[in-house]
Amino acid sequence: TLCIIQIQIGEYFMNKIFNNKNHLYLLLTAVLFSFTMLLNATNKIVGCALVFVLITITANFISELYGKRKTMQSLVLCSVATIGLLWNSHYYINDVKINILFASFAAVMISVYCGISMLGKLKATYNFHTRSFISLIVASVIDSSVMGAVLLNKFSITKVSSIFVSDIVVKFSYSATACLVIFTCAYLLKQKSTARG
Repeated sequence: TLCIIQIQIGEYFMNKIFNNKNHLYLLLTAVLFSFTMLLNATNKIVGCALVFVLITITANFISELYGKRKTMQSLVLCSVATIGLLWNSHYYINDVKINILFASFAAVMISVYCGISMLGKLKATYNFHTRSFISLIVASVIDSSVMGAVLLNKFSITKVSSIFVSDIVVKFSYSATACLVIFTCAYLLKQKSTARG
């Protein structure tokens, strides 16, 4: 009977994890994990900014569908797993070895938390693509600021300011492009459903 109870408990949790509602959540968490793995794969501003925007957009979708708590659970899980997998990795900026793994993920978690908080606060006022754009801007400024503060330990204020401005410009460009794509998709889906009805 103990074996039957264990099997029933196992089946219960497997059904909870893999029910239809959780399929999308698990898929979005897997996408989020992929992006967190890519975050420190490059030391170029353009690559890091793109991956950061993709992480934030994915977090925005998870937050919109499942709430802030589930979003942060996914982000923490993905970040901890990524830190574990990339523990021995070395990063160089302008031939200077820096250890930014913890700082990078701390910046992402702080900025994404602030971004999805803004996304939720504006829900009654704006549609998703507008809220997502505001969320991306807030998260980008916070992430770039935290990373700029971390980089002050290795580089001059002039160099860090240059990196900060470049990072913000690229993140804002990617954010605007991403939200334009979200808006276009939402518009096309609305037009398609209007044509059917």
